[in-house]
Amino acid sequence: MEFTSEALYALNMLNDDSTDIFNVPIPKYNEEGELENLKIVLEKGYSHLEKIGLFQNGEPTEEGLKYGYILKKYQKAKRYMTLNNFTCAVDVDKNKMFSHVLEKTDENIYTLERTDKMILLAVFYQNIKFLQQLDIKQQSEDTKIWQDYALLRLEAYYSQNEAFQLQYFEYDKCTYSALIIDNDTEIIEYDLPRQKVRSIAGKTLKKQFVKFMKVQV
Repeated sequence: MEFTSEALYALNMLNDDSTDIFNVPIPKYNEEGELENLKIVLEKGYSHLEKIGLFQNGEPTEEGLKYGYILKKYQKAKRYMTLNNFTCAVDVDKNKMFSHVLEKTDENIYTLERTDKMILLAVFYQNIKFLQQLDIKQQSEDTKIWQDYALLRLEAYYSQNEAFQLQYFEYDKCTYSALIIDNDTEIIEYDLPRQKVRSIAGKTLKKQFVKFMKVQV
């Protein structure tokens, strides 16, 4: 289901949670004070929740309770993986089968869903073409060691290559942030904080997904 960020913050408030939603900036309407700005955000948010049938007569509907639960578990997660516009809370159930996922689909528009992790991986593989060819991607002996490489140089050299940004957060700290770039028979991994680059094999990237998403294999 699609939500504005205002609707997400209204839903979050219904969960008695006034903290920022992970990876969803709160809209700015009033520069004079946070409290006044929050009032505007919530007014717009409750209006949108009513429009999509999640809030009626001052109370959440059954569907509203369902999405409230998904958002609550998303917020309580300690670990998140982001891939382009997807933000995946990866530790929302004891059996590690599901992920609660926010996807930014347009300016100020998000979808929120509870998704089986294996299905989510299939979505990534379907939408990112070179992920379908990981079995043939081999690490190059010439570039397997980390090397210093300026970001501007990387952007200029690989500007036409298919790529995505991959990040991992644990206990509010980003512990991994990289650009993953398709380069013919190999994959380029660019460490954004350190501005270093190396080549990796497709099987290495597969293991990274499994590790970050806590997939049971």
